[in-house]
Amino acid sequence: MTFSLLRSNRNVVPCMLRDEALRDYVARWRSAAPLLQQVRDADIRAADTVAMVASCNLLFRDALKRFPPRPDSGLVEQQRWFNKLRPR
Repeated sequence: MTFSLLRSNRNVVPCMLRDEALRDYVARWRSAAPLLQQVRDADIRAADTVAMVASCNLLFRDALKRFPPRPDSGLVEQQRWFNKLRPR
């Protein structure tokens, strides 16, 4: 039995090199798609967006307290590093 990798933009899918196996694989995902969509929709409906935004806001404020913004952009330091790495 020969195996190969079917590459797509999002992932790598292991599959046999037979058309039947590939068709079966696709058919299983097609049949699972509506159930997976229902689960996704239920998760989205159950999400508390207001609470999540509030939590993210608290995390962001905490990060600003712990790591305040630098007075400069860091561009000069970045250029210094690039200059060191440049072949001479």
